[in-house]
Amino acid sequence: MLTKLTLDGLAVAFPFHLICDDTLTLTHVAPRYERLCPSIAVGAKLPDVATLVRPTVDFTVAKLEENLEIDVILAAKEKPALRVHGRVLRSDGGGLVFLATPWVGSLADVAEAGLSLADFPSHDLLIKQFGTIHARDVAMEDARRLANELRLLTRAQHISTETNETTGADTERLAALGRLVASMAHEINTPLGVARIASSLVAENRQSLIDAFASGAMTRGHLQQYLDDTGDALEMLSSNLARVAELVVSFRQVVVDRRHEERRTVRLVPFVEEVLNTLGPQLVAGRVRVTVAGDRQFSDYTYPGAIARLLTALVENALAHAYETESFPTLNIGVRATDSSCYLVCEDNGKGIPESITDRIFEPFFTTRRMAGGTGLGLYVAHNIAHELLGGGIRAEPITPHGSRFVIRWPASKMVQS
Repeated sequence: MLTKLTLDGLAVAFPFHLICDDTLTLTHVAPRYERLCPSIAVGAKLPDVATLVRPTVDFTVAKLEENLEIDVILAAKEKPALRVHGRVLRSDGGGLVFLATPWVGSLADVAEAGLSLADFPSHDLLIKQFGTIHARDVAMEDARRLANELRLLTRAQHISTETNETTGADTERLAALGRLVASMAHEINTPLGVARIASSLVAENRQSLIDAFASGAMTRGHLQQYLDDTGDALEMLSSNLARVAELVVSFRQVVVDRRHEERRTVRLVPFVEEVLNTLGPQLVAGRVRVTVAGDRQFSDYTYPGAIARLLTALVENALAHAYETESFPTLNIGVRATDSSCYLVCEDNGKGIPESITDRIFEPFFTTRRMAGGTGLGLYVAHNIAHELLGGGIRAEPITPHGSRFVIRWPASKMVQS
């Protein structure tokens, strides 16, 4: 006999559960299920009001009993978008029990099925989970694209070697890409490993609850433990997949391709001011006073999008590292030019760069704030843009008595005075 405590517990952990007798006549329907789909009600024959989506077998008691150990998916005939999945169990008192939760893959499915966040167990974590689903898809797509680029570059290197046309620059670029991909794999391995452990924990906890219910030993304590453990595991899953997504977003900026960059004539000082305006909230939060100096009429035919990303990387690097002990943080940006070159100079009055790491700051994945979430790709992105796209370079210099200066130089393509 199912007690009120048991039914209340099922409503929390499995908000779309069903109970039917040996003729598949419904004897109990979860209130949320009945609310969203009135045809699924006590007294109705389950095959008359629902479709067995998985497994693809006859909708009979005998076939369901043959598949007690696998997931079952039902779709309501009245509302096909409303799909639920779970396990079928044989009840000690006779009949079958279907423990179910909504089956959705995106927020669009939630709206189409008429669901709300309250219809999901642990629904306070649902929004984060949809975010991690999207982050996972983006990460997988970028990983496939990068793997394909590496494969094509490897093939190109092989052909060039056979025809004795490989240059030293091409070989070094390929080697650098190989090292970068290897480093990326190492960096994402840890959060993906934790996410995998967390997902396994969710599965184990779910099976333990199912077993406790099947044996008639489920208590309120079992249910509370399940909710607590699953919530912690989902939090681990969400945070670590978000970390992977952050790494992939940063890594995408590393790939420099001139074919996708717009080149145009731009007044550099006003453009730098526009970029800093977009970073205004971060600068205000860090109480950083910013100045921009240079000839406001000076223009160059260049890649403004690349310069914006480069400057953003330098500002974010200063905010993350420079001002830990500085009471009045300042950031001075200067733009100047010679007959042949353009210069962008970024100076801070922070703690400076220790001499011991000066030679490493432009290496991919090198960071002194790994435990605080640093990816170690910011300055590497700046280095890549300055060298590969702008065709120039970047260097770091100490400032006396404290602070640091980054100097970016690139060839002046077309200087216009107006």
